[in-house]
Amino acid sequence: MKDKITKLQKEIDKHIVKLDAIEDEEIKAELAKYLCILLSSVIELAFKELILTFMENKTNPKIKKFVGNKIKPITNLTIPKLKAALRSFDEGWEKNFDNLLTNEDDKEKIKADINTIIANRNQIAHGQSVPFTAKQLKECHPSVNKIVELLRKTIK
Repeated sequence: MKDKITKLQKEIDKHIVKLDAIEDEEIKAELAKYLCILLSSVIELAFKELILTFMENKTNPKIKKFVGNKIKPITNLTIPKLKAALRSFDEGWEKNFDNLLTNEDDKEKIKADINTIIANRNQIAHGQSVPFTAKQLKECHPSVNKIVELLRKTIK
């Protein structure tokens, strides 16, 4: 549902605003790492919730449950992985998403930002030292929101 997606986006927005008030660079970097993980979660949540919402009134509850279980383990949605997941439901969704993304003026930045978020998320989640900064977070944040917007336009 949009509510879960929007709620998480607003929580992230709230914390990003707080970053500027933090003077200690180490604490700021740690908060940025936490928010990096949340940003990657927004993409996953949007994909899964939009799929389930799409199926809500169109599918037998048993099939919806099956699909829900199948999409549950989908993580680390880089642009290629996201397109492949969309294609597994509907080739038209992948084409539509790709067309929408291609029409964005800053499409290469969006792709690079998403890859940055996912790569850093994986390293952070697996306990590796990552020099991810608040500046990087702020640069990548709009791209994540743009991907969510494109998913909303695609999965319907």
